[in-house]
Amino acid sequence: SSPELKEDVKQFGKLNFKREILSLHKTLGKVNYEETKQLFLHDVLMEALDDGTPMYYNSNILGRYMRKDYGQFHEKSKDDL
Repeated sequence: SSPELKEDVKQFGKLNFKREILSLHKTLGKVNYEETKQLFLHDVLMEALDDGTPMYYNSNILGRYMRKDYGQFHEKSKDDL
């Protein structure tokens, strides 16, 4: 649902993206809990590609934890290797 994801879907086409159901839950509370848990387990605010680009589209978790406060993204120089 992020603007960056929507733009990439428009640019690269829906066929280059997939949705995957990881688990099913009986209540909205359990759905929200599991989603939040998975975001933290996958370290979506801090993981980066080799060039320093964030690995995930998520820029925050729950509107409380922001990538800008946790992620250190930059293009890696020779000194970083």
